[in-house]
Amino acid sequence: MRRVELYSAYLLNKESFQFPVLSAPNFFKTMPMTSSLYSTQSVSKELLAEIKKTLEGLDFGSLEVYVVNNQVTQITKRQIKKTGQK
Repeated sequence: MRRVELYSAYLLNKESFQFPVLSAPNFFKTMPMTSSLYSTQSVSKELLAEIKKTLEGLDFGSLEVYVVNNQVTQITKRQIKKTGQK
């Protein structure tokens, strides 16, 4: 059901309307996880080294580590440039 159709159905029948359960395909459960280098069950030296390398030179900002099914899937570095500082 498209969003517009869903909203129209809701407006017509507010009291008894039930939103359908929307779910993405079962992508992550079927993804092969062959490498244990990025496992969160036992953190490897390689993963720690990669996180440490990503942190280097980060004066202001953040580091986000994304985990899916006990596997690190992404490391995002956000660098903030402060204005008016030397």
